[in-house]
Amino acid sequence: MNNKHYDNLVMVAEYYGTEVQTLKTLEKLGELVKVLAEELGGKPTQLEATNAVASVYNMLDQYCILMDMEDMVQNAAEYEMEQEAKELMESAE
Repeated sequence: MNNKHYDNLVMVAEYYGTEVQTLKTLEKLGELVKVLAEELGGKPTQLEATNAVASVYNMLDQYCILMDMEDMVQNAAEYEMEQEAKELMESAE
């Protein structure tokens, strides 16, 4: 992530605060769920999907900043993927 993007995430997150950004995160998650459901029917465009994912990505980053859990979430995400990859490798044996 470039510094300008991160600085913007921090600025917006701190300006609106935890309550507003948590509600906005839920709103953006709902929009992503709608796009994903439409994808199963072959309806959304790549642009719609990209924008929905980007919105959620930014909101989750802001949530992590506000909750002071960026490193913990990164570590948990890496651990989960390591476990999933391990399970796949074991099932392929």
